[in-house]
Amino acid sequence: MPIVQATNLAEQTRGMFFPLFDLKRQEIALTAFRHAIDLDPNLPSGYAGAAQILALLAYLSDDATRASELLAEASSMAESALERGPTDGWAKATVGWTLAVSGDTEAALRRARIAVDLSPEDGHVLDLVGITAIISNDPILAAEVSDPERPRLGRVDKRDSHSAVGVIQAGICDGDQLGTKPDVGRGVGVL
Repeated sequence: MPIVQATNLAEQTRGMFFPLFDLKRQEIALTAFRHAIDLDPNLPSGYAGAAQILALLAYLSDDATRASELLAEASSMAESALERGPTDGWAKATVGWTLAVSGDTEAALRRARIAVDLSPEDGHVLDLVGITAIISNDPILAAEVSDPERPRLGRVDKRDSHSAVGVIQAGICDGDQLGTKPDVGRGVGVL
């Protein structure tokens, strides 16, 4: 029974990743992913979810020490996800995202492309690869995975999410990759 609970919890929680800048929502999701790990320590999804949020919190942190701690934990969680699911697209995408946040964009993009190959229609994986591509300065990959004509499966609630191509079209990649700077002279909202 804990295996089913962990799987359901991780699947439901991964849809909470957007909007990215709702930090309270991210903390709630992180707690849920940690609980999924407690329920089933062999399930890659709990680790993948925790890693993606920890890396996001590191990316958004203005405290270098705290960001470093969060990124170290994200890297550990991402590797744990990959150990438990070496062919899991979400695990690969999370490793790519974590590498991008750490600044290793070449390795990040390699992992992101593998994730797309493993899960070409998983909406969550595609979104995670999209933001990885954005902060790794690969607008072609971001546009590819965000193509509105691309088949997408999954539970990501697109009402709260902007595709990577929408972010690019809004001009956010001009030194403000994820739109965190409020004063950049554009008439769009942030993710």
